[in-house]
Amino acid sequence: MQLRTPRTTVTAARALSLSPAAVSEQITKLRSAGLLERTRMGRRVFYSLNANGAAVLAVFGSENG
Repeated sequence: MQLRTPRTTVTAARALSLSPAAVSEQITKLRSAGLLERTRMGRRVFYSLNANGAAVLAVFGSENG
């Protein structure tokens, strides 16, 4: 799943076949680590990789899936 495209917790959960609560927990950890940015649009909150997150992904991971 790509987080370069902003996603809500619910859309990320659906894409990963996980519960929104599980995804929310991971998003909290990634935000605390300074790897995600948050954008609010009305009542919806979107999360995406910031420059730090993209750099970590380039070194340690891939976006296969």
